[in-house]
Amino acid sequence: MMPASDAKSRFSISVPVLLTLLTLAVTAPLLAFSMFSLNQLSTSVLNQNDFAMVSRARSISGHIDREIAGLISTAGALGTSKSLLDGNLQEFYNEAKVSMNYAHANVILFDRSLQQLLNTRRPYDSALPQGSAPAGTQEVIDHKRVQVSDLFFGKVAKTDVFNVSVPIVNGDETRYVLVITAEPARLKALLDQEELPKEWQIAIHDRAGKLIATTLEIASGETLDFRADGPIQLDKSQKTSMKMGQVEQDLTFTRHQSISTGWTTTVWVAQAALEAPFSPMWKGLYAACVLALVLSGVLAFLFSLPMNNLIRQSLAAAVELAKSTAVPPIKTVLAEGQKIEATLAAAGSQLRERQRTAEEGKALLDTLLEHIPEGITIVGGSDMRVIANSKKAVEWISRPEQDLNVQPDAYVETYGLWFPDGVTRPSVQQMPLYRAIRFGESVSEEYFALKRPDGSQIIIEVSVNPVRNANGAIIGAVSCWRDVTQRMAIDKIVADNERRLSMALTVAGMAIVDFDLRRSVVSSWENVKAVLGVDIEAGVPVQSAIQQLLTIVQVSDRAKLEDHQRQALTHGGSFSGEFRVQRTGDSIAWIEFKGEVIVDELGKPARLLGTYVDISSRKQAEGHLRLVMREMSHRAKNLLTIISAIATQTARHNTSTKDFLEAFSQRIQGLGASHDLLVQSDWTGAVLQELVQSQLAPFGGVDGKRISVSGPPVFLKTEIMQSLGLALHELATNATKYGALSVPDGAIAIVWSIADENQEKRFHMSWREQNGPRVKPLSRKGFGHVIIESSLARVVNGEVKLQFAKTGIVWTIDTLLSNIVAV
Repeated sequence: MMPASDAKSRFSISVPVLLTLLTLAVTAPLLAFSMFSLNQLSTSVLNQNDFAMVSRARSISGHIDREIAGLISTAGALGTSKSLLDGNLQEFYNEAKVSMNYAHANVILFDRSLQQLLNTRRPYDSALPQGSAPAGTQEVIDHKRVQVSDLFFGKVAKTDVFNVSVPIVNGDETRYVLVITAEPARLKALLDQEELPKEWQIAIHDRAGKLIATTLEIASGETLDFRADGPIQLDKSQKTSMKMGQVEQDLTFTRHQSISTGWTTTVWVAQAALEAPFSPMWKGLYAACVLALVLSGVLAFLFSLPMNNLIRQSLAAAVELAKSTAVPPIKTVLAEGQKIEATLAAAGSQLRERQRTAEEGKALLDTLLEHIPEGITIVGGSDMRVIANSKKAVEWISRPEQDLNVQPDAYVETYGLWFPDGVTRPSVQQMPLYRAIRFGESVSEEYFALKRPDGSQIIIEVSVNPVRNANGAIIGAVSCWRDVTQRMAIDKIVADNERRLSMALTVAGMAIVDFDLRRSVVSSWENVKAVLGVDIEAGVPVQSAIQQLLTIVQVSDRAKLEDHQRQALTHGGSFSGEFRVQRTGDSIAWIEFKGEVIVDELGKPARLLGTYVDISSRKQAEGHLRLVMREMSHRAKNLLTIISAIATQTARHNTSTKDFLEAFSQRIQGLGASHDLLVQSDWTGAVLQELVQSQLAPFGGVDGKRISVSGPPVFLKTEIMQSLGLALHELATNATKYGALSVPDGAIAIVWSIADENQEKRFHMSWREQNGPRVKPLSRKGFGHVIIESSLARVVNGEVKLQFAKTGIVWTIDTLLSNIVAV
């Protein structure tokens, strides 16, 4: 049942209001559609009117263009008169006078000085004003083109007129300007012939905006003030307001501009005249809307009366039902009343049955909570409070039962819950009960420490499930927990032992297997994946495990291993051996295995215990040791050969024992430095920069001032570094005795580089001495010269040069990089 506070806060609405809204929901769309349809109709009619206005403006503008074109044609015909071309102006005057009687216009003839030569408004011999030509006549003379003027006041006509000026050309020169002058009344008559819709008006303006003609009773030359919203656009309907007398009217107008004259034709009509046909329709529609709304309200109220009566009686019956009494009869004209009465009676019967069932269930729950040997905590109610604990739970918590009925936010503190470490406390959001009632999460086997008031604590295992109603909403949760303190202690001991065993097996690189031969299954399979690279779980058949193991054993070792296992499984006893396995990543591992078959009381094999040890490191060490011994023997022979050669050549070039011992000792020292580098690199070679630094260390070392070294990293072959080391030692010895290092200001620059030449990488190295004593070429080549030049050239398979420049010795090497670099 919903709390009273929630019921009051819910939105409610009465039946009359609901029926009224329902009626409006049906009526309003119809009224809205009617208004929309009428609006669309009026809009369509107005759009058609706008199109008609644009068409009429274009049509009238076309009529005017044709009228002006007729005047231009007349002027052109007069311009071809023989009397005019012969200069007989009086005869031409008579011809023009006759022509203009039909055209209702007059002719004026100007010469090039713009002097009127004749004017049909006056007798031929009348005096005519000087310079009375309208603006633009000079342009007709200069450019030889027809011109239609704007409205202007004629000096001779004494009224507003407009001109059509045509040049009379003789050869390449304009001889005369023939002007046909007409009054605006000519165009007014043209407008009066138009059959316009009622209240439509037309006006023609010249380029300056002066009124030429209009259907209104307004004199030409006046202006009509169209105050439109924004710029006026041609051939488009627009809204405007214009003051007509003392009254300002809202108008709809359109304009079209003539291409030939530049004059503008404006057609307009009062907005009120356009909207007049629709005014009665809108008034009728508004009246219909008001009537429909009033009628809807009255009908809704009348129809709500029996429904209100039914609802009141149903509420009274529900109140009686809540009291577990009989439901009173419901009197109503509505057919649903009897159904409601029967439904409430059935609900009352079911409610009483459920109350009885609930009471029996509560008695059963109380019995279970009293005798169940587990901790049970039940949460429910509107505030999700703890409503019950089992007797065992209260005993374990050691707190009064009435103090335990708390909400979830007080659960941790009240129950004395901690994480299993006993140091940190869980937050409310981390508690299984909170997660179950808040998120509907089912929690199983989470562990907490429960500290009791006396200072003792136990470890509990908690499982929680949310409780949902028929609609799936969470209405509570049930938590089951048990004391696992002793079990956790035992599990810790077992886990520690297993961890020690696993650590020992990992460190030893050993795997242990235990086959139950009676059941033909694997009992245990410890650390086998790490050692053999195959993963087999306990419980699989023995033969399946053996076959899976054999798939990774090298083919050459497989038969021997199968024979050992077959003998052991058949006859018992111990067996051992070595084999190779193919592990993940194409790596080969050596495995030493030992096994023993244990027989039962009948002498039949019962268990097979075996160990597998990874002896790959030992095998590699043995192989490496054999390789090193062979390499040591080879290196010792080479070293003895080199020492013998150094001794022989040194004795050959030193006559005294003292000189021999000194030279031999220094050369052996240089050889020893190269040998130390070889030992450090495990006899694979040496870095060139380290070789240079080791050979020059006895002579002051590379200090960047007297001795500088630069070049990219290069890792030398063993034979190259020995010969190059001896050469560097000889060069340094010579520099100390006779060269740059024998004087304070002397310096040595050792530089090497790698360059791409002809799609091959070449190695260049140089030794350059500067600021030393003047160099003199040797009279003879000693052993040092042989080491520095010819011997080294053979070793590097390239070019080695020793030059005696004035600035000091220059020694260079040029060879392919592949000849000296260790792969």
